[in-house]
Parts: sequence; structure tokens; C-alpha cells
Amino acid sequence: MGAVSPAGTGVEALWKSLAEGRDLIRPIRVFDADRYECRNAALVPDRDESGPRGFLDRALAEALRDSPFRKTRRTGLSLGTTLGGAAFIGPACDGTDPLRRTAADVPYHALTDACARELGVALPPATLSGACASSLIAIGLGFLWIRSGKADAVLAGGYDFFCEFVHSGFSSLKALTPGKVRPFDLNRNGIVLGEGAGLLLLEEETAAIEAGRRPLARITGFSCVSDGNHITGPHPNGEGLYRSILKASAMASACPGDFDFVLAHGTATVYNDRMESIALNRFFGAGVPPASSIKSMIGHTLGASGALETVASVMAIRDGIAPPTINFSDADPECVLDPVPNEPRRMSIGRVLKTSSGFGGQNCAIVIENPGPGPGFTSKNG
Repeated sequence: MGAVSPAGTGVEALWKSLAEGRDLIRPIRVFDADRYECRNAALVPDRDESGPRGFLDRALAEALRDSPFRKTRRTGLSLGTTLGGAAFIGPACDGTDPLRRTAADVPYHALTDACARELGVALPPATLSGACASSLIAIGLGFLWIRSGKADAVLAGGYDFFCEFVHSGFSSLKALTPGKVRPFDLNRNGIVLGEGAGLLLLEEETAAIEAGRRPLARITGFSCVSDGNHITGPHPNGEGLYRSILKASAMASACPGDFDFVLAHGTATVYNDRMESIALNRFFGAGVPPASSIKSMIGHTLGASGALETVASVMAIRDGIAPPTINFSDADPECVLDPVPNEPRRMSIGRVLKTSSGFGGQNCAIVIENPGPGPGFTSKNG
């Protein structure tokens, strides 16, 4: 795996911050934010003018360290993004971009295509833009390519780069909070934006083990369901997310009681958190596992969020730690779940449900399992 996040470069840097419950949201310094109600963001500390390309290059280097990816015959690249190169459209068009990008360098697919050419991937690269669910859709697509026999190995994940354009847009939607990010809390009132990139190298399990590569985790189920409720508002009863969880679990042959932890989407908006809680309660009944949101610490990284949260899910399985939902103070009677409030929790985690939702009714769920000692691993449901 590879990660570039508000914690810096590297999976371990991200995980250390999450497992310790660090708040990485800071005052905005990259533009004058005084005219906005929300003046905070969670930015990559060593960002530069290369923008998302720099994020992806660093995540790629980590994900492909000592990897045979370039040598395998049937390889794929699947990347999700909410913004693509939106931060550079203006400078590219008016000639003020110091890196001399042009309008042809910044469409959504341009960065994926450039990475695919350099990596020499065999399959046509895929760029997914499903709002805040983008990178989980990209990971799910890579999983399905391998599951169907279309690919042997896929690099999958997502990225986004913070800029005033997107901050202004979310500000106009009244989606940003001037205070703390409080997922599932009674007093939650909005998101704070972040940025970064996350990548996972997916490979067919038998081939990996035969080549001496022990998997970090196993993906066993995925589903993406659109409920088409509203251009921005989620379905009030969590219909799309519930159906997505149901289908992903069925693919994984997992029952509600087989899950130990949920890494929730948890945006800290009034409607999304309520919808997600309803969907989880519909699926799990009275036994909803601990469900935390790392957006309370690293903000909403948009197209990178599903990937960074999948990375965190794998690390939670590895270390047996549920990262906390920080800034939690008052339980909301409409969000009936255990958000792992404020402090990390040591626990045995064999199977994680990871959820993502986005504007336009996008809803995704993926099932991630402990790979066990080898091919003979037996999951909780046999």
C-alpha cells in the first residue's frame, strides 16, 4: 500500500497519527481564507506545485516497493478522483502555471493515463469519478477485474488536491464547519476538507502466495449501488447504502455477526451521518459493531478518502486497533452506534466493513478480511 496524507508521506505515518487519535486539521495557509466562515483544512505538510501528481508519485513509490507489478503480463490501473486537475485549470488556461501545464494536461483522465504509460499497464486504465465514493469504486473495480480473471494485478486507489476552488464550492453549499469535525455527534455541523492519495496493490491471492508474497489483507466482497435520491442529499433511510452493504456481504459470504469493525464514511454532516447510521442498523440490527470515522482527524479528502480509509482498515486488522472518532461529546439519538469515541480501542479485528457515499446517490461497501496464515485461513463464518 502507499499513502500521502495530512500526516505526511507513508502508510506508517498515516496509521501512527490515526491510531493515536491526532487532530491534523490546521488553519489554511495556502490562500487567504479570511472571507470564509471555515478557515481550516487538513493538508499534506510537504505539498508542492506538482499537485496531485506529486502525491501519486510518492504513493506509487511506496506501493510498488520491491513489487513485481511491472513484470506481470495482465496489469491494470484504476484511480478515483473527485476533482481531477481542477486546481490547475485556471493557471493552465491563462498561462500562469509555473509547471507550464496546458488545458490538455488537467482533464480527469489525464493523470491516470500518464501514470499508466509510465507503469506500462496492460489493461486500459480506468478513471472513476463518483464524488466522495470515487476511490472506493476504483478499488472495487480493481477487485472485480481480478475476481473475473480479467487481470492478475491492479493498482487501485485515488487522489485529490486541495485548492480555493473546491473550498469555495463546499462553502457555498454550507457544508463546511468553522469548528471541529464531529462525526455522529449530536452537535455535528459539517466537514473540513483534506487532501492526499492512497493506493493499494491488488493481486490474485494464490499467485501471490505461490510467489512468496503474503497478503496484508483479503478483499472478499464489493458493491456499488446508486439510489438517485438527490443531487447532493442522501436517501433519508440509507436505502442505497443498505443495499450496497447487503450485496457486498453476500459476495463475501458474511453474515452481520461476522463483522468486528466498521470504518464508516462519517462525514459529520447532519444528513449523511444519520443516513449511514440507519443503514448500518438496518443491516446489523441490534449488534452494530464499533464504527468510527477518521475524517474527524484528517478531514474529508474527497477522492482520496475511500482509499486512505481502506488503508486504515488494513492497518486496523494488522494491529488490532480501532482508530477513534475524535471530538465526540454528545450522542445523537438518531445515530445509534458506537463511534469509538475519542480514544483508540484495542480489539481483535478479523473482518472490516468499509463504506463510502457521495453526491448523486453513490453508495459503496467493501469487505476486508484478515488473510490469516496462508491459503488455509478459515474466516469466522467458515
